[in-house]
Amino acid sequence: MQRAKRVKKGINFIIWSIPVVAIVVSLWLIYKYYSSLGPLIEIRFENAGGIEPKVSQVKFRDVKVGVVSDVKILKKGVAVYVRMNSEMKDYLNDTTKFWIVKPTIEAGRVSGLEALISGPYIQMSAEPLGFTKTKFQGLEEPPIKDIKDALVIKLVANNSYGLTERMPVYYKQIEVGSVRRVSLKDNKVYIYLAIDKKYSIYVNDTSKFWNLRGVDVSFNKDNLKVELPSLSSLIVGGIAFDTLQFSAPLTKSEFRLYASRSDAYQNRLGRDKFRDVVFIVKNNQNGKLRVGNSIVFRNFKVGEITYLKSKFDINTNSIITTAYAKVDESAFRVSLEDAIKRGLVAQIKTTFPILGGIGIYLSFDKPYKVEYFGKYLVIPVKKGFVENRIVAKLSEVLDKLKNLPLDKTISDVSSFINNLKNSMGSFFATTTKTLNTANKTLKGINDLSSTIDAMLKKEINQTIDNLNSTLLTLQKLASSYSKDSKTYQRLNILIENLNRTIKVYRKIGKQIDNKPNSLVVGD
Repeated sequence: MQRAKRVKKGINFIIWSIPVVAIVVSLWLIYKYYSSLGPLIEIRFENAGGIEPKVSQVKFRDVKVGVVSDVKILKKGVAVYVRMNSEMKDYLNDTTKFWIVKPTIEAGRVSGLEALISGPYIQMSAEPLGFTKTKFQGLEEPPIKDIKDALVIKLVANNSYGLTERMPVYYKQIEVGSVRRVSLKDNKVYIYLAIDKKYSIYVNDTSKFWNLRGVDVSFNKDNLKVELPSLSSLIVGGIAFDTLQFSAPLTKSEFRLYASRSDAYQNRLGRDKFRDVVFIVKNNQNGKLRVGNSIVFRNFKVGEITYLKSKFDINTNSIITTAYAKVDESAFRVSLEDAIKRGLVAQIKTTFPILGGIGIYLSFDKPYKVEYFGKYLVIPVKKGFVENRIVAKLSEVLDKLKNLPLDKTISDVSSFINNLKNSMGSFFATTTKTLNTANKTLKGINDLSSTIDAMLKKEINQTIDNLNSTLLTLQKLASSYSKDSKTYQRLNILIENLNRTIKVYRKIGKQIDNKPNSLVVGD
């Protein structure tokens, strides 16, 4: 019987190749996955803004470039960890900016509508300058410079003037852009404008920007001109600008926003490099100082008062006012300290005659010592108060009116009239009595008529003197008034009447001198 032979079977490579291929593919997929992963970065925000791990995305040019992997709460703010795509590695550098996009509905503004569907996400902007960092500080608002197809202009002002986002910007009454952001920083208001690219050629270093809702007021020796903005400008608001020299370059990083068009066109001294200073004011006019009063140097406004603080000094029995102000240091071409050493000094003067407002006027006098009030530079103030000539004249007239003896003058006129009536009455009574006794004695008539003439002449001369004195007083009083005023006209009528009266009495006195007894016995 023949034994069966055991035949050794070979390895089935086909069967075993399947798990090997699976392992290789798995390793390749794992490698592919990890090789496609970009770096893990950290972004810090004040709050997460609805960002969720494993859900929220990072977008760049509307393309998904990363996914939020984790969010951790810190003592101040939150840390958001993002796994970026590998192709974004070169975009992670100092130019990279991140901010959270979420739906926002505010008065007059709707933004982030796409976040209503996809949920909040992180927006990214960057330049491919190479991989240099993995930790970033997120922005609370989108960066202004990332506005496409527009020239971004930054304005600085002391007041927002009620400006808000999306308000229009006009050039020659044509809308050329809009307000994109209004923010407050370091006690200054910053307004960012986006000027359409096709209109950007109209902006250069000579451009002037002003608030459209401002009221234009200009005053000169001829007239007072007030221009109100249009009704649409008052309702909508916005900013207008004009360019004074079209061929000038654009090198400024920021511009000043003026309150009105007239304010923008005002002739100015200096380059708006303001310095915080104080004026220590000690006179009887400091109660008229107001926040906003001008600081003037050689008829140019170089600053204004920003804050006032007054106190009563019992030792000197006076009120001391500390006027905090901003002064344009560049107007003097040297530092304010050097200007004070060369004699820069302030003086309080009247600014508007009718309203009696006052301002601070700068000039150069003898050298002064540089002093500080805390962190503020003290600009010396001259003692005394300089009155505006027109105001001084008005005050002088008022003092004249107040000091004139009008009651005495009126009393003198009344006394004169009464004396005249009494004298004439006495005269006629005496004359009648004399005529009745004329037949008795001619000598008695002559003696009596001489006595009467002497008495009347003395009374007339005294009356003429009183009238002349009154006339001079009224003439001085009338010269203090305008010829168009009613007071002047009334005084002029009274003066004419007094002149006529004086002429009559001088005629009577002359008649007595030429022919004694003429009043009694006639010509």
